[in-house]
Amino acid sequence: RSESPGPPDPRTCTVTGPGFAGGASGAPVNLFVTAKDEDGNRIKEGGDDVQVRVVCKDNPSLFIDVTVGDRENGMYVATYTAPAK
Repeated sequence: RSESPGPPDPRTCTVTGPGFAGGASGAPVNLFVTAKDEDGNRIKEGGDDVQVRVVCKDNPSLFIDVTVGDRENGMYVATYTAPAK
């Protein structure tokens, strides 16, 4: 296999950031997605169709709208607004 990473694999991509803790009602919160291939190699270019789904902790049937921005380096920023409690 070549040194270049393959296509992104959702099973090995990582998500970090303050968005895991939620946020103040009505305030935008970010999650950072790092694209990786099936072998865990970081992808260093953008352009992939990254989709993020955020579920409300208190109401698992409520999906929160998420906007995903491409940093063009294999990293993506997912932004959502914490719902009112």
